[in-house]
Amino acid sequence: MTSLDVRSDHWIGAPWVWPLRFDAWVAIGISIVLVFASILAPSSAHAERVARVIDGDTILLEDGRKVRYAGINAPEDGESGFREASQANNLLVGGKDVRLEFGTRRKEKHERLLAYVHVGRTLVQAELVKQGWALVTRTQSIPRYREVLRKHQEEAKAAGSGIWTKGEHRGKLIAVKVHPRESARNSPNDEYVVFRNTGATPLVLTGWSISDEMNQSYLVPQFTLAAGKTFTLFTGSGKNTAEALYWGRRKTVWNKGGDTVIVRDSSAFLVLAYGY
Repeated sequence: MTSLDVRSDHWIGAPWVWPLRFDAWVAIGISIVLVFASILAPSSAHAERVARVIDGDTILLEDGRKVRYAGINAPEDGESGFREASQANNLLVGGKDVRLEFGTRRKEKHERLLAYVHVGRTLVQAELVKQGWALVTRTQSIPRYREVLRKHQEEAKAAGSGIWTKGEHRGKLIAVKVHPRESARNSPNDEYVVFRNTGATPLVLTGWSISDEMNQSYLVPQFTLAAGKTFTLFTGSGKNTAEALYWGRRKTVWNKGGDTVIVRDSSAFLVLAYGY
């Protein structure tokens, strides 16, 4: 029997692997790894041309499909920052070729594509959050983007960028507790959010909006919260008092698995974004 010599410039001695050389087997191994990597990677579409920017987190492609940006919420029409967020998005992607990256969900409830959008090496969601024109949502269809987006959001908040510009009400109203409904069979009033005025003066909340990540919104009626006091917003029905307000809904608002409580003042400026 011949002795084995496994140097790269000799044949491997085992007869069942002749006539491949050692370096050939290395090349095959690398090819297999690359194939599996491409299979396991998130689905990414080829380059698509953007026909029009609709707002800060939605675009229209040339083929007529609408794309909703996954993992973020930009201001809606009528909210402070809407125009600025839309313009920031337009500067990033307007008329350009983009690459769409899909996670486990390819469409959202309005049947728009749900994707992470790339221009070259730039992740558009990350850039919008970094500039302060979008909120990071709790759910991410590609989990690996969660931490990088949250990091950019904390930096934007600290810098007071975009929607995080420190207005007269920022930091005065806080969410103390969110209690989602345990089951759809429970009373809607088993679901509630508790707020506190941490400021030294009363807060006139009349005309303020309280919403979730899905933009389900409650408009606060005539209501003033005294300094240092709390009030509870119940999802169901009841008589409003100085300590409690009622949304008047039967369906669930606050997701049991987590959500974001978003509060805007009567001028539509962001006051609070509390994720749980």
